[in-house]
Amino acid sequence: MPKYVPQHMKSPNTINLQPKRDSTRIQRILAYDISGYKKGRIAQLEGMTNTQVSIIVNSPLYKVQRDKQWAELRAKVVDNESDKIAAGDPIEQEIKDLARTAIDVKKDLLVNGNAFVKNAASSDILDRAGYAKQPAKTKTIVEIDRKISDRWDRVLSNGPNEIEGISTLRITQEMSE
Repeated sequence: MPKYVPQHMKSPNTINLQPKRDSTRIQRILAYDISGYKKGRIAQLEGMTNTQVSIIVNSPLYKVQRDKQWAELRAKVVDNESDKIAAGDPIEQEIKDLARTAIDVKKDLLVNGNAFVKNAASSDILDRAGYAKQPAKTKTIVEIDRKISDRWDRVLSNGPNEIEGISTLRITQEMSE
């Protein structure tokens, strides 16, 4: 474990080597440090010695900036102040907000619309609630009496045709919508 020496106990030479102002190099070292890089790896990436990185990392200027960065990260991630983490996707949230307005519009159409609009609105609401209408099967029964049957037979066969013993013809067909 590294030994931390208070500023007043450091040698004047070490104090003179500490950065006096912020620079892009310090910001990069700070980013590496917060990302979890070790001081030796930071020194390799920055083309510095371990001692130079250690002097920068232990300087008061660096420590203040590191504490400020950690506080910002903690506020964003740990305390759920980040919009993306706390609230989720902003587009999805906007759609959820609009869904409430859409329901109110459907309610208004259901109450105040004409018969066609009321039917469409109520069907849509029921579909969304999971009560989709079942495919309706209609049963159509057509009864044809003997006179019409004879006429159709003549049309289809180009001549008179007699059907013995049948006075009506029943056609039954089921249809699906």
